[in-house]
Amino acid sequence: IFKDDVFFPEVCGVTIWKNNCFKKVYKDFVREQTVNLLAQEIERKCISGDVAELGVFKGDFTIIINKAFPTKKLYLFDTFNGFTNHDIEEDNSIDNKEYELQKFKDTSEELVLSRLKIKECDCEIKKGFFPDTFDLWNNSFCFVSIDLNLRNPVEKSLEIFYPRMAKGGYIMISDYNAPFYEGTRNAVQQYCDSNDISYMPIPDLYGSVIIM
Repeated sequence: IFKDDVFFPEVCGVTIWKNNCFKKVYKDFVREQTVNLLAQEIERKCISGDVAELGVFKGDFTIIINKAFPTKKLYLFDTFNGFTNHDIEEDNSIDNKEYELQKFKDTSEELVLSRLKIKECDCEIKKGFFPDTFDLWNNSFCFVSIDLNLRNPVEKSLEIFYPRMAKGGYIMISDYNAPFYEGTRNAVQQYCDSNDISYMPIPDLYGSVIIM
């Protein structure tokens, strides 16, 4: 599927060999396995720091992060009530602002916590408007997932988290190549170009990028 010069892949199954048989996988296999590989590298190198997810919704990706980092402190940032009007209005790449304001509301922090597979993990909810909810100024992080879709929150999250990353840690930013959230790409390019930061695109469903 194409929009201008941006390619958006169709969802399709992949076949993997697991437990002595072939299995079909229909979820975002690349994104999930990328997190698992990054977690292995963080463990191998004994990289210290906490884990954070910005943009949680119903916790689909939270489950993957929780399983990949079972012993790390996990912070979850979300309004749990969708986008704010301010961020929608400020992102000029969003065409149908009224439609976007109705999205990502059908969730709650209780729902997300109930879905975690590693129940004994140290998890803390930061509910509300980011960056107002950020108060971890003395923390360092080994892995951060940014899935905020809109330009302002993505840019703010990079400004706050990148200086607090442990050496060898990773930031994973979703929707870099998503044709419907061009603000993410604009924010990443602006911040990284201004600060001479390199990033690697990966071919998951929404075209994430990784900063090390």
